[in-house]
Amino acid sequence: MNIESANDHRAVLPAGYRVIVARYPAPYKANVRSYWDGGSCSYYTLIRGGGQFNVTKPVNPLHPPADTSIELQAGDVLVQTGIFCGKKATAIITYVETPVVPAV
Repeated sequence: MNIESANDHRAVLPAGYRVIVARYPAPYKANVRSYWDGGSCSYYTLIRGGGQFNVTKPVNPLHPPADTSIELQAGDVLVQTGIFCGKKATAIITYVETPVVPAV
């Protein structure tokens, strides 16, 4: 996981967040479940093809659904924001990149 300057990611990040940037090869399966736990909660936004989509799957931790993940493809950006202990959480931006295939 790389830590990059938040200024490079302002287009996909609300004001006031610190940021951690992760880069993964496609396809990538991301867990997007969310529930309130001790003053903390996460929210997930998928940026695909120029559009933004809320993909947060709220769950009851006592009765979680079987699948709380989504499949991300090359070019997708997943932004995780939220609240941690009552304050803005550090945002995590996940870029899904085309895997590099070594030349033979």
